[in-house]
Amino acid sequence: MKTLFDLPAHPLLVHTPVVLVPLVTLFALVLVFVPRLRRKAMPLFFPAVFIASLGTVLAARSGEKLQEALPALGPLVDRHAELGEQTEKLAFAMFLCSIAFAAVTMWPRLAGGEVAEGAERSRNAVLASHGFAVLTALLAVITTIWMIRTGHEGARITWDPAGIWGE
Repeated sequence: MKTLFDLPAHPLLVHTPVVLVPLVTLFALVLVFVPRLRRKAMPLFFPAVFIASLGTVLAARSGEKLQEALPALGPLVDRHAELGEQTEKLAFAMFLCSIAFAAVTMWPRLAGGEVAEGAERSRNAVLASHGFAVLTALLAVITTIWMIRTGHEGARITWDPAGIWGE
């Protein structure tokens, strides 16, 4: 996608992951530290991760189109583009991990848990749910850090193209 509302799409589309990825990170951390909320929160958490990941893909693709349209920026954009690709991959990994997290949280049988009326989930199911919660949260934190790094490089290109502010 090259333009949106007759404006370059990239500066508009980056706001979705810039806002949602840190929110998903906070949400994931809450689910790690407050496990009793997992089953109730999963119907909200999983779509949030999906939209954040999709937003990251759209931002990366629109950035590639903008990079093609502005070849004069050349080396200035290379680091930003490289970080953007890494952020996109991390967001996808976070999404895949959240699929496993949602699956073992919502359907404990997938993790070897016994499901019976009023019965507690087995130890395996609880461990699997907690393990995927921690892994999803860790990937979310790393994705947020990469998002910040990517955004910082993009801001430097936009607001300090001559490099006068230094590294």
